[in-house]
Amino acid sequence: MAVSVMKPGQVVETAYASRWIAITYMVLQLALNSRPPSLKASGRPRKVWRSSLHSLRQPDHGSTIQAESDSTSLNLTHLELLHHYSTSTCNTFSDEPSARLMFRVQVPQMGIEQPFLMHLLLALASRHIQFLTSEENKSTHYADAAEQHFAIALPQVTQALTRLDHQNCRVFHISSLLICWYMLSRGPSPGEYLVFSDHGPPMWLPLLRGVRTLGETEGFEGVFNNTALSKSADKFPNADAPTAVRLNLPRISWQKRFQELGGLISATAPTDSVEIYLVAHDRLARNYEATYGDDENRSYNGNAIHQMIFQWLYLMDDEFVDRMQQKKPHALLIVANFALLINLYDLYNCWFLRGWATHILWGIYHSLEDDYRVWMQWPMEAAGIEWNPFVYEKR
Repeated sequence: MAVSVMKPGQVVETAYASRWIAITYMVLQLALNSRPPSLKASGRPRKVWRSSLHSLRQPDHGSTIQAESDSTSLNLTHLELLHHYSTSTCNTFSDEPSARLMFRVQVPQMGIEQPFLMHLLLALASRHIQFLTSEENKSTHYADAAEQHFAIALPQVTQALTRLDHQNCRVFHISSLLICWYMLSRGPSPGEYLVFSDHGPPMWLPLLRGVRTLGETEGFEGVFNNTALSKSADKFPNADAPTAVRLNLPRISWQKRFQELGGLISATAPTDSVEIYLVAHDRLARNYEATYGDDENRSYNGNAIHQMIFQWLYLMDDEFVDRMQQKKPHALLIVANFALLINLYDLYNCWFLRGWATHILWGIYHSLEDDYRVWMQWPMEAAGIEWNPFVYEKR
């Protein structure tokens, strides 16, 4: 296979490098296009984009003060955000010990060498503080600070892509994950339902697929130190209890409902789509078993990869994705059951998923024809939404 030399002693396969660059640019472009209007570029690049870690404003929640130019001064706002990230935010991305260690220790260390990664960490920390605060002026301050850090990071990531090699590809994969989580932390938007949209192709699906492609190109085990999201489950340890049991969260009886939905698919879906839907349905059932356990004894003794709820999105086949984007009813009903997994982590106070589950369920309900809406009763009630279709028509 042809290779291109990046630096003396460092070689990157041409096909791999091209794929990394194309996918990472896609992630960045989607992120840039999704920024709030006040932060979108117009004309020349904003000066704040070219700033270093010392160039952000240092608000006191009522006014803004420019950071001192003296090289011996400390930016206390940045120190506050980094402290919050290291003591709190980093522990919200996973409950798996090795992943927590990576985000608490290794990722900030990489951020010292790659400032755009540090800006992404500070942006997420600021969003996390915003989520935790109940004071409106502080909420506005931290939201603004988050958007400033995010706006600085994106063009720096783009520029850094020119230095892509096997040594730093891990940084780009982690950056793509952080960008995804940051965009989730902004909360749901009208007409955008994570994997389908009322306004054309969904924004989130390309982002998720971009992260998957980045990881598959280099190998997820190299990114997560054997904490992976790949299709192969061989590198994962076995879990000895369902997620809901381990985290002491509410459990639901799901197997009968899944059997009923599987029967509906087999009986009413178009012939050329039945197998496509059943594959997605069966994969989701594995995630349900790993999350809630089986209905009889609430136990699970299987591979821990199935406890990673977003794994289902990474593994969706293109044929299912096409039908989901076309809002085919059977595809949407399967997605409604996936929303319940998001709801569980919402209950666990996974802050950047707050509000997404019910938002997706409402979007699906209003996208379905009347004949299929009755199948929404179980997922909506399980998510804590009172079942009253007569009221829903007025929503």
